[in-house]
Amino acid sequence: MTHLFHPVLLVLASAALFSAETTVDIGTWKVAVTIPKPAQAGKALDVDLVLTPAAQVPKAVRLWVGTANARGSVKVKAEPEAAGAYCVGVEVPDPMLAEAQVWIAIEAADGTISKAGVGLPAAAAGFGK
Repeated sequence: MTHLFHPVLLVLASAALFSAETTVDIGTWKVAVTIPKPAQAGKALDVDLVLTPAAQVPKAVRLWVGTANARGSVKVKAEPEAAGAYCVGVEVPDPMLAEAQVWIAIEAADGTISKAGVGLPAAAAGFGK
């Protein structure tokens, strides 16, 4: 029996393999995190964030790829695209440590900083080379 695969469906299916979506608690916010593609050392990684409650505006939102102490990483300050919504391009270090995560630090209006790490999506074998 012959199977025919539509190219668009293959692209959508392969994109789903790479996407990482999770929700983490950071300070007083619930943060929905979406990382649509796998990280590649030395390249930018897009990260989408949605903070709830959106009405509670943080003083700053910063991200980096690496370890909790950010050693060897470049921190980027995120600017909101809409209330509580951020789309950030984060530099992935080269070389990238095996235990690297996307770290999100949120500074509340009172200056309190809370952070959490989110695992990076894994690439399927043979993709992204």
